[in-house]
Amino acid sequence: MHSGAMEFVEMIGFAAGALTTLSYMPQAFRTYQTKSAHDLSWSMLVLYVAAVLFWIWYGIGISSMPVIISNIVLIVFVLAVCCMKFIYDGAKPGRKG
Repeated sequence: MHSGAMEFVEMIGFAAGALTTLSYMPQAFRTYQTKSAHDLSWSMLVLYVAAVLFWIWYGIGISSMPVIISNIVLIVFVLAVCCMKFIYDGAKPGRKG
């Protein structure tokens, strides 16, 4: 692929990463506004954190800045929701809820 095509593909990667990251922001803001994460399960959150960490690792492995940057931003939001769930719901990992 020539330089212009590679730049276009990288821009598509950044757009995809931005949309993926933005798609989680409403959940983080809703959790903050309602002060409740009761409907979110610890299992889902832990699996999501693991998946995002693997995406970061993969992005590093293939030297893909769109993958690395978008998933670093995403992990911040996911970990924030985990913290809010712990604080607001008094739930500890492994308990129901």
